Order: sequence, then structure tokens, then C-alpha cells
Amino acid sequence: MAPFLLTGLRGEFEKIAPDAKGRVGVAAMVLESGESVEFNGSERFPMHSVYKLPIAMVVLRLVDREALKLDQTVKIEESDFVSDGMYSPIRDKYPNGVQLTVAELLRYAVSESDGSASAGECHSAETMYCSSFPSGMA
Repeated sequence: MAPFLLTGLRGEFEKIAPDAKGRVGVAAMVLESGESVEFNGSERFPMHSVYKLPIAMVVLRLVDREALKLDQTVKIEESDFVSDGMYSPIRDKYPNGVQLTVAELLRYAVSESDGSASAGECHSAETMYCSSFPSGMA
């Protein structure tokens, strides 16, 4: 595999960032070589829904290792819901809480971008990875 060079990529970020009409930050790394590039890499940005996919990946890894089952149920309580005003079909459909399977939580989190589902995935995975996220993050 030929090396992927990131040379010039920062300049491309600088050219297209103004079109976003907002604050832009990007970071990329070639894992094989460790080569990296960033644009506004020292700034902090809210994660928004970006965190949902890595949580789902951790859950699926645990399913692969047979530590979790897709048909295993997880109790979602009112305290697990994202804040009012944030998008959450689970909270809206089950305002008093509900038990959902891991498979259902994955679908809500990834397909419907439901932050309450990600909280439920964390309960089912019980990983340090998830416990590092602030409460109500979506």
C-alpha cells in the first residue's frame, strides 16, 4: 500500500472552511504511519451526535464477544433521557421509561440519532468509555 500523504490537506481545509459560515475544526491521522494534519485542532468543539457511532461500535464488539446479546433488554429510565428540547423518539414515545433490546437501542441511536438510546447502550455495555461522557450529551 502506497503511503497516503496529508501534505497540502491543511490548505484545503483553510480554503473550504469559510463556506461553513461557522467555526470549523478537523483532524485526521493515517494510522499506519502516524502522519496527521489538523485545522483548528487546539480548539474544543461539541461532540453532538458524533459520539453515538463509537458507542454503538463498543456495544457491537461486546455482542461479538458474547458479553451482550442483541435480544438482551435494557431498562431506560427517565433519568437516562436527554434534556427536553433535544431530539429523543424514545423519551417522546415512552415518557415514563421503557425496556428495549440492545438491537432496538442500536437502531434508535444510529438510525434515529437518539441520545437517550446511547445512554441505554452505555448501561448495557458498562464501559469506562461511556462513563466519560457528560450527562445529557447528545
